[in-house]
Amino acid sequence: MALSITKQLQNDTKALFRDLNEVLDDSQDIYDAYWKTDANVKIAAVALDTDPVTVGTKFNKTQYLSGVSLVEQITKFFGNVAVAQADYNGTCQNLKYGNTAALTPLSVATEDLGTRMCVLAMNLLGYQDRAKHILESYHDNSVSSCMASWSSDQVVFGSDMTKQQLDDAMILFTEFQDFMGNAAVTTGDYMSTLSKWKSVP
Repeated sequence: MALSITKQLQNDTKALFRDLNEVLDDSQDIYDAYWKTDANVKIAAVALDTDPVTVGTKFNKTQYLSGVSLVEQITKFFGNVAVAQADYNGTCQNLKYGNTAALTPLSVATEDLGTRMCVLAMNLLGYQDRAKHILESYHDNSVSSCMASWSSDQVVFGSDMTKQQLDDAMILFTEFQDFMGNAAVTTGDYMSTLSKWKSVP
């Protein structure tokens, strides 16, 4: 039997929120590790922005630092802190493909963090696409207009989520799209939105 539109929205949102929680954890960990290991010293010592700095991911210095900035901004986005507006989709594309491989690793930490930033970038591109499809389903099926007069704590028909939980999720996905797409982002406690969705079956 096919799932109801609202149940499918719930399942898709729950799955994406689970993945975004992992992205947030990874971003925080990568950013902390960059400053706690020798990676920041090794990268700073590279003379030119175009010089290769990783072997496996083929990052140059500029790409590496853009990855560090990306994970910092993700942490800010979910943590209710203003983010720097930039083309993070483009950043992810650059991290996905790299440029020219370094001949030898600068250090174990620089290689490890480079690999992790590359994986995170590829994941973000996929999550951006999934968020787009969820938003399209929400609007194309007139879910929002059907619930316009509902109270915030009313359970959405055919699902286990409340109207408020669904509204908050759609706001987060909209702002995430803006974040990735070089548009102004409205600051919010999106980490709390992720947390509140953990109670949804």
